[in-house]
Amino acid sequence: MKTSAPAAFEAIAKAHLAESWERYPERASALGLADFNSRLGKNSPDVHREEAAADAATLAKVEALPGSAFSGDDWLDRRAFLSELRTSRLFATTLPRWQDNPQVHCDAAVSSIFDLVSRHTSNLASVAPAINERLRLLPSFLKEGGRCLNRPIPLWTALASQSCSGAIEFLDGLAPELERVSKSRTAPLIAGTKQAFADYAKAASRKAPGKKSGFAIGTDAFEFLIRERLG
Repeated sequence: MKTSAPAAFEAIAKAHLAESWERYPERASALGLADFNSRLGKNSPDVHREEAAADAATLAKVEALPGSAFSGDDWLDRRAFLSELRTSRLFATTLPRWQDNPQVHCDAAVSSIFDLVSRHTSNLASVAPAINERLRLLPSFLKEGGRCLNRPIPLWTALASQSCSGAIEFLDGLAPELERVSKSRTAPLIAGTKQAFADYAKAASRKAPGKKSGFAIGTDAFEFLIRERLG
């Protein structure tokens, strides 16, 4: 039977994940949780700040649990969860990639479709309604992503433009397959999503750029990541 500290940790972790999955249902879907397949989270600055605040609150709760009360798999679970929370906070606050890396938003957008397709290649019809719903929501998602950007790193802006072009090519290839198995017309949804990717690339390129070297994380952050990732 688990001691009180591991049991408390399990409850804290479950609550945090449930809240995070509600905020980013596409992440839950990518983990295989089918109930989230047709959902797509909001992508506004407020949402990303809420996630950072939730990470901070959960981190404080987990850090307050006595480390000496954990052993074996419980110790490893707690250590991995602490690492995830700390690194997530780093890239949400100190190095806010949702603001300075345009790829964050276009990659999340195309992945929300690609994940469903790649996991159901033998039975695309089973997730066609979910794909269609996400296609309907993606233009708004990408538009919100554009509003998140603040002084994006030039290199990442250029890479995001290439990613958007790749996403459009992916949608072109998906269109006939999806149309074949879908019970509703998908051409307008595909067209709208392709335009949204093109618009997002333009919006990112029009933002006042950040420093060319802004992708560098510095010695302190590098050492922090080494410590966290290696435990």
